[in-house]
Amino acid sequence: MPISPPQIYSELNTFRVVSLHKFGGWEFDRFALSVANAVSVWLTSVQLQGLATGTAGVGSVAPPTTKVLVPPNPSLVTNALAAAGIRGSLGVALGQVLGLAIPLVVTTFGQYTGGAVGVGIGADVSKVTVANPAILSVLLTAHLAPSPAKSMMVLGLSQGLSALLLAGTGLGSVVGSPSIVPGAGPTSSVMV
Repeated sequence: MPISPPQIYSELNTFRVVSLHKFGGWEFDRFALSVANAVSVWLTSVQLQGLATGTAGVGSVAPPTTKVLVPPNPSLVTNALAAAGIRGSLGVALGQVLGLAIPLVVTTFGQYTGGAVGVGIGADVSKVTVANPAILSVLLTAHLAPSPAKSMMVLGLSQGLSALLLAGTGLGSVVGSPSIVPGAGPTSSVMV
């Protein structure tokens, strides 16, 4: 099941109280909801490549046996925001909130699906290889409210969140046709 906007929004609200800026009010709620809507759609475009081992055959990697793991790294988002022009305590605080909340949501709920070439039954280890910032940029532009800093915010968030996801890995099981011959092969997957 895809990661939903309410799951993302909930974590953004959880982490806003521990940030340096102490975000509050309807402005942050509107921002968090916009980011949650954009990111939930964008995550379905994230791609993984991996290696499956087990028995030879034809199989697939699919939920509920898959898990995407993304380590928290607020500095990636903070640095991307700073490079885009969002500096100071606001940029650091947003980097904290997003750099902790998004990895937690993806690690808690993220799954992936795809095919396994040469393996019918076994295990898969994958790496996030595509987290396209251009797609996220378009989605954030569509969802964020107009503001003088919107273009800087979109650029910083899309670059920072893409960098976060590119540090991600995936673990899963391959299910398909069984055999008694050992096999290994590549997997190509997308997040769901």
